[in-house]
Amino acid sequence: MILSLAILGLIILYFIDQKQKYVTVYEGKESTLREAMDYYWILKAKRISVKYHMPYNMHNVYCFGYYESPVRLLVRKQDERKAREVLINFRAEKRRMESNITQSNG
Repeated sequence: MILSLAILGLIILYFIDQKQKYVTVYEGKESTLREAMDYYWILKAKRISVKYHMPYNMHNVYCFGYYESPVRLLVRKQDERKAREVLINFRAEKRRMESNITQSNG
């Protein structure tokens, strides 16, 4: 009994410790899911350890209607700066490509 409680306590401490080592670099709603997946794969391509986190919105359980769940991309704390730079560069490149398309069509 005591051994199982000690093991359970260690597991809980492990998960709390793991959670604190990750920081959010992107947060959105379900409506921005495509954008979140683009960012996820760009970070994966740059070999940055990324976690895709989409917790269920518990408001949907006890209320009528549907509320969007949040979408988060988490990276390790030591990779935060690199991940933010990658996302900023990706967004800038995307804007440049979109403006080139509109200029060539216009």
